[in-house]
Amino acid sequence: MYLLTLLLGNLIYAAATKATGSIETKRAFLAKYIGQGKITTSLQLDFAITYLKKNAGLPEINAEEFEKSCGVNKSSFFIYKTNIMKNEY
Repeated sequence: MYLLTLLLGNLIYAAATKATGSIETKRAFLAKYIGQGKITTSLQLDFAITYLKKNAGLPEINAEEFEKSCGVNKSSFFIYKTNIMKNEY
């Protein structure tokens, strides 16, 4: 239980420190995904932040596109391979 809490805390901290500037208002959105266990790795978080920065001008987040971009319910290898192929990392 302690390790899980530590990992969640590290992801929340990373989200708070990386989600700056144009996506600062999306911190609660990221925290929700982390708290629900949908974003569980720093790789997923990095791709989530990249997606939010690329779409910062949109009034609303397209949840389906966001989840696909950061690999919700996918393995880290799959996320990395998919985004490398799209030249996003």
